[in-house]
Amino acid sequence: MNHRARRLGSLVALVAGLLVLTGCTAPRPQVTFYGNGSTDRVAPAIWCAVDRTAMTVDCPDKADEAQTARLSLRTGDGVEISVDPDVASASWGVLVKFVGPTGVTESATLGPFTDGRLTTTVVPDPTARITSIEVQSGLIQALDNDGKTVATYATRSWVLIAGQAAPANS
Repeated sequence: MNHRARRLGSLVALVAGLLVLTGCTAPRPQVTFYGNGSTDRVAPAIWCAVDRTAMTVDCPDKADEAQTARLSLRTGDGVEISVDPDVASASWGVLVKFVGPTGVTESATLGPFTDGRLTTTVVPDPTARITSIEVQSGLIQALDNDGKTVATYATRSWVLIAGQAAPANS
């Protein structure tokens, strides 16, 4: 075998090895947000490693801003949410923050959904504007900071930040 053929064979083996290595890690599930005529699909902004045997959870210090969806919404605009089947196969829920007519930020939750649903729609009051939505899954229960109260925490999170869109032309 000549030198060129050996080098080509080594290159093919290297590429095949890289393909095997990259194929070992499944992509993380995504969530799609649709509102005001626009769509943004993102991977999780937070993904915690849960070790049930050691009873530990290791989460990043902050959300991955590169994996944050962004839409411009007007007052009264709703948002449709579609989750990948991997998210729907477990319990998941939605935390919504919005600004009401008085300018005060409020929050509401939808779910938890445990029926395998792949979609839900957030419909605010016509006088409220959604400012953020967080789809939460990988829900676990643990003692709260007081050491006495059991609370539910999300170990996976997909985030939408909503800017204010210009009012629609009438």
